[in-house]
Order: sequence, then C-alpha cells, then structure tokens
Amino acid sequence: MQSWGKRILLVGLVFVAVWLLVIVYWRTSMHMPTLADVLLYLGFAPAALLSSAWLIRKMSGGLVAAGASANTASDTNAHAKSDANDQSGQMARNYTSNMVSGCVITRYGHSVSDLIDAVNANQAGFDLDTELQDGNGYPVLSGRIVDLQVAEIFNRFKLWETINGLPENQWEREDERTIVLAHNVFAELSRTMLQHPQFSDMKPHAGAKRDDELPTLYLAAVWPNHWIASQKQSVAGWFADLLGQQGWPTEKIVIYRFNASTPSNPYTMLDHLNVQMHRPDAAGLYIYLSGQSFIGEQANAQPRANGWIPGEAAAGMMLTNNYWAEKLAMQPAVGVHRVAQHRLDQAAGDSGKIDPDRLVIVIKEALQFAAIDAGQVAAVCADADTRANRAGELFEALNVLMPKMDVDADCFRVGAACGAIGPVAGLIALLIARQHVIDRGGHVLCVSNNDPSERTALILDVAGRVSE
Repeated sequence: MQSWGKRILLVGLVFVAVWLLVIVYWRTSMHMPTLADVLLYLGFAPAALLSSAWLIRKMSGGLVAAGASANTASDTNAHAKSDANDQSGQMARNYTSNMVSGCVITRYGHSVSDLIDAVNANQAGFDLDTELQDGNGYPVLSGRIVDLQVAEIFNRFKLWETINGLPENQWEREDERTIVLAHNVFAELSRTMLQHPQFSDMKPHAGAKRDDELPTLYLAAVWPNHWIASQKQSVAGWFADLLGQQGWPTEKIVIYRFNASTPSNPYTMLDHLNVQMHRPDAAGLYIYLSGQSFIGEQANAQPRANGWIPGEAAAGMMLTNNYWAEKLAMQPAVGVHRVAQHRLDQAAGDSGKIDPDRLVIVIKEALQFAAIDAGQVAAVCADADTRANRAGELFEALNVLMPKMDVDADCFRVGAACGAIGPVAGLIALLIARQHVIDRGGHVLCVSNNDPSERTALILDVAGRVSE
C-alpha cells in the first residue's frame, strides 16, 4: 500500500475511534449533545489529536537527529583529542633536557673523577668505623667522609631557622651530615652558575633594572624518605635564601613543592623536571640535588641485611631546556632523555634471586625513547649496591641485551663503591654517565634497581641530539 493510502486509513481510524468513544460517553451519561458539542468532539477533537501526534513525531525526529549529530561531533572531538594526545604524548616522549653542570661529594673526593679513579685503582674498599656502632654496640664498616666539617655549617642553618621563625624540627646526627653535604654541593653549583659570564651581563648594574632578562631558577631535591615536609621545605628555603644573598632576584627563585606526591625516586623526579621545563611558563634553570648520610647511631640502630654498608654522599646538577642552554651558551651540555620505569609485581628483598625480565623491558623502553639500539650503548652506570641479587639482576639483564659488553670494564655500580647512600646513588650514576659522554661521546645507559619495587632506566648522550 502507498504511504498516502496508509495515512488516509490512519486518519479515518482515528476519527472513527474518537467518534465511538464520544457517542458511548453521551449515551452512558444521558447527555443530549448540542451543535457545538458535535462540532467540537466529532470534528475538532480528532483533528487536534492527529495534529498533536504529527507535531510530536516531527519534534522527536529533530531531537534524535540533533542527538545523533551531537554524538557524531562528540565522537569526532574525542577522536581528535585522542589523536592530539597521542601526538602530544609522542612529542613529550622525545623531550630531552640539558645537563650543563654537576657536582658530587663522596668519600673519595669532590669530583666524579676522584670516584672513578678510586674504583679503577681498586681503592673502593670500606673500613671499620670506630665512631659508629650497630644496635649491638659493635663497630661497623662504613663509607664515612672523614673530613666533613659539620658543626659550623649546621649551626648556621639552625640560626637561619630561628631567625625566620620556622617550626622546630628534630634533626638526628645523620640528618645534620646530610644537610651539610647537600649545602656544599649547592654552594658549588650556585658558584659555578653565578660565575658564568652571561649572568654578569644580565644582572642589574648601577641601578639599571635588568632582572627580567634572567631565567627563573628552580630548586628541586630528593631528600631522605624519613624527612617530613617541613624539614624538606626548611632546607630548600635556606638554600634559596643563600642564593638571594648572592644577588639572584628572589622573585626569580622557585622552590619545587615538597608534599606527599613529591617523587622519592631520583629518576622519577628527574623525569618530572624534564617535562616541566618544556612548558613555556616553567622554562628556566633547574638546580637538582640530593644528599643522604647513614653515618649516625639512629640510622644503624635497626637491624640491617647482611652486606648493608652505611655511607654518605651528595650530588647535584644543573638542568635546562634547549632554549636556555643555547641562549646562555652553557657548555659542556649533555642530553638527558626521558625515563622508562616499571614496578615489579612483587617487591624484591635484600636476598634471593630477582628475575631480570622487568629490568630488560625497562631498558628496552629507554632505548626506544632515545631512538638507539642496544649495540650503540657504550657504557652503563647503575645505582646497584653490594647486594648480590641486585648485581645479579643487573648483569643478567645486560647479558640479554648487550651480550658483548664487558661488564667489569663498562658497567659502573655506584652503591658498590660508596655503600648505602639512598637516592644520591642515582644522581651520581647520572653524573658519571655525563662525564663519560663529555670524555668519549656516545650513549650511556643509566639504570636504577636498588629500589625494592621500581626499575628505571634512561639514556644520556650528546646534547642537541633529538630522537626521531
């Protein structure tokens, strides 16, 4: 049947149905209809009903069409956003920061070369520490820095806290040593920066206002895990004040946040900084440092695993993006690629074999981020310490990916040389890798497997090389 025929039939059925209902109502109610009733109920009512039905159908069709259009637009926008996010994520994965200076303090001296030379000369042993005892009162092997002058610098810090009305923090002996070590690294990094010829031209002269030409300076650190936020903020605030006293405008100094979400893994923090410095509103220079000392009775009162040797060290570096590295001509610069990181399914202990599969995956991802093959890696720097399962995990992973590498000659384990130094080991590994790139070029792999749960890797190479 044609569509117009169906419509006529439908109209007729509606009229008949309305008429029947109205007539039945009149009969049961004994109502005598007037002419107006006949015209209203038998003519206008069915016509109005059909018109209402037609309007409802048209409106609902329009709404469905609009909804479909909106869904299509939403899907299109979602796909566009997804594509944009994919492109943005890929671009972010290609970010590299520039490491333009570095400083380290270990028991072997105040330079990376001192540490490397000591290890190469087989002088990286540990001695019994007559001033440090374990929980049973026996002296322990340690990596103490014997010439560290603590009292004067720590007292200056405490005086600064008092003058500024900061909360009274409780500092153990090892915390005091940590603060002094970090201070000495910070002082060296800031001195190197302030002596750069470009900054002397940018700073105000004879009342001339030129502060707007200076980059913003960000202070970031990874502190001991047992420190609370007020302790971390207090030390960082002191460093910022010291920098301001040397002429850097206070409005150009930003302290990186310290709260429960602040990364405690040095490579995770490094990756955060790498991403942040590529934001236009957060570009500038980044002083990134860490300090840790386990040379104190409190740190050694609790039972420790066999082979755990308390140590102490501090390390720091200055990082920036390509714009400021080129503008300030800060050389030598080493490129730091994005970090690859995974968590183990089950936390690793101090003993027992650790499956290297997750570490292999992490290293492969780090190689992808730098767009290189495993065969192009010239050396490896790791934070691995003296625990046999950490060394075994590292060597097995390297054997899978780089079977021709001489791990004795080309793999440097910071923890094995310095003892337990917390997150500082990761930064020292980065600085050793930086030195290798400066001296020999090529690509250096940095690996972190000291943590019970996280496995991390990244590549350092010549600055300015952008992965494809």
